[in-house]
Amino acid sequence: MWSSLFRDRAFDERELLRIDHTKVAMAVLVHPAFLSERANGVIITRDIQDILRGDIYTFNAQTGEASVTNPAPGVASDEFIYRLPPRMPPITERSRSSFTNGTSVMTEAEVVSASCAAQALVNHFQPLLDPDGKNAYFTLDLEFKLIGPDRQLLFKQARPYAFGSWTDPGDCRQF
Repeated sequence: MWSSLFRDRAFDERELLRIDHTKVAMAVLVHPAFLSERANGVIITRDIQDILRGDIYTFNAQTGEASVTNPAPGVASDEFIYRLPPRMPPITERSRSSFTNGTSVMTEAEVVSASCAAQALVNHFQPLLDPDGKNAYFTLDLEFKLIGPDRQLLFKQARPYAFGSWTDPGDCRQF
């Protein structure tokens, strides 16, 4: 893992993107473990099924410390979208957690609170990461926890989210 910065693939990617090899570095992020997780999840600050919609966030949430990103075989997490006000309905479910017996992992108030905080993070990071405003689909991938008996919201990581090779089709009338 530590050598990944110097592997052929990493070197080739930097060459392709014209990134100066003398300007790159590796880092280690160390943070505490959260032994009182009531829930955890990921928020993508755009609808991943319709990336033109920046007013809709995609959530994946799971109870306790059960993995959202690498679940055990046959395990599902809550997946839903949240529409920022005034869009309605605010929440549309796509799947339910295997562990909740049909109830939601997060309350609607927790979803609203997490969405407001996520929007604040977008507002903070977008000018820093896209200062020229060239990325019309700027999106963050946010890892969060609800910790303790009061289910306090904590963001563990924030990073840019890339949609791969998707391109804007432009004017829809061309079809």
